[in-house]
Amino acid sequence: MLSKNEATQIIYSAIDAVNADLPADARVGKSPSTHLVGEKGALDSLGLINLTMAIEKSIREKWQGAITLVTQEIMMAEKSPFETVDTLAQYMSGLNLGAKKNG
Repeated sequence: MLSKNEATQIIYSAIDAVNADLPADARVGKSPSTHLVGEKGALDSLGLINLTMAIEKSIREKWQGAITLVTQEIMMAEKSPFETVDTLAQYMSGLNLGAKKNG
């Protein structure tokens, strides 16, 4: 399992990857309280897909395992774990990676 701190660092790295493709005035902040989606969200649907892909890639590389962050249950949930960096890190820390850390 990921610790919340490890999850946060993975999210921040993914935000860096997403920000590399965004103009300076549209970049996503790296803070636990940064809103990712929703009314105050910094990401549009394509940005969320890119962030999710970067996170999943990082986990595959570092943990030699695969996860799927977006599931049908998550899409149907009343409160999205993608609301803020903090809620996403909390959600990720509860996932079973089924693999061991690489390095």
